[in-house]
Amino acid sequence: MTRHVRPSFPVIPGVAVAVPVLEPVPPAACRRSRPEGWLWGLGAAVIWSGWWTVTRIGASDGLPAPDLAALRFGISGVLLLPLAWRMRLKIRKAGAANLFFMAVGAGAPYALVAATGVRLASAGTGGAVTVGLMPLFTAALAVPLLGERMTRGQVAGLGCILTGVACIALQSIGGPHGRAGLGLFILGAMMWSGYAVAMRRSGLPAMVAAAVVCLASLLLYLPGWMILRGPGTLMAAAPSDLMLQAVYQSLLSAIAALYCFSRAVHLLGAARASVFAALVPGLSVIIAALVLHEAPGPWQAGGAGLLSIGAVVAGGASAKMSLPGFGLLARVWAGWRHRHQIAATRRTLSRLSDMGLKDIGLHRSELIGSSFHNR
Repeated sequence: MTRHVRPSFPVIPGVAVAVPVLEPVPPAACRRSRPEGWLWGLGAAVIWSGWWTVTRIGASDGLPAPDLAALRFGISGVLLLPLAWRMRLKIRKAGAANLFFMAVGAGAPYALVAATGVRLASAGTGGAVTVGLMPLFTAALAVPLLGERMTRGQVAGLGCILTGVACIALQSIGGPHGRAGLGLFILGAMMWSGYAVAMRRSGLPAMVAAAVVCLASLLLYLPGWMILRGPGTLMAAAPSDLMLQAVYQSLLSAIAALYCFSRAVHLLGAARASVFAALVPGLSVIIAALVLHEAPGPWQAGGAGLLSIGAVVAGGASAKMSLPGFGLLARVWAGWRHRHQIAATRRTLSRLSDMGLKDIGLHRSELIGSSFHNR
């Protein structure tokens, strides 16, 4: 009997992550309503993509990156503290090095880099470049550290990603702080890729990994922030602005998006759900254009499209098959390929003598009709 598995997914502001941990899934879960699964996955992609725009709004309202990071991890760290305590034995077995790179790659240091980049450059550029480059840097780390091999499709997808980043860079470097913002986005992609590889090595489930990141930032970052800055800026902000950042940074991005994406995986399977991660670069540009009126130029729009396409292709054939309408084409291609292989094997065996066929348990009459196909 085939065993169904459900991958676990961590969470990051504006990003869906690679799948390192497999958990059993009841076979009935694979037969649930697909429209509901697509809605859950789209909800996760919209929340992740909107993080860049909401962070840009916070920066425009006078909330600096250190305060936004404190707001995010102060609330989510407290909420996930019971989970971290309950799973403390499993966390202890993950290894100090893995926990360190997870905390740095997705915790307060990453939030500071990404939020500062959004302050210097457009939100659409941040979502497109940071999320789009993650497969490239993750592959660069996974090959030597995890022993993974690159397929031709993955190499082609990564080449598409590089082309998309180059297109966005051509438009971004023209601004007064465009180069600095672009550099921070690239650094953020590198940091998050380190987190993804460290998480895969640790073997921690999704929510446990999120609890590790949030709790580490709560314990290590917030005390320094309280001493050096304090909550004065947050308390002076408009209540509506503070509420927007508090709800979106901690509740929606850190917890709700993870739940939505997990529901999509449960209803659709890992392959179909992985497509929603590829939607983030394009959605980030669209949301920034609608909310912030950051009209994307032709280079930025084309680059975001290439990044999304590259993310799908780099995700492997399983991700591509998850696109709407690809399932029928995949079955037709698989059927044609199967028949072609049978015909080629039949021609090869027909060249053998009767004695040779007898040695491998076949009779020449079996090469005719459907009996050979059934074997």
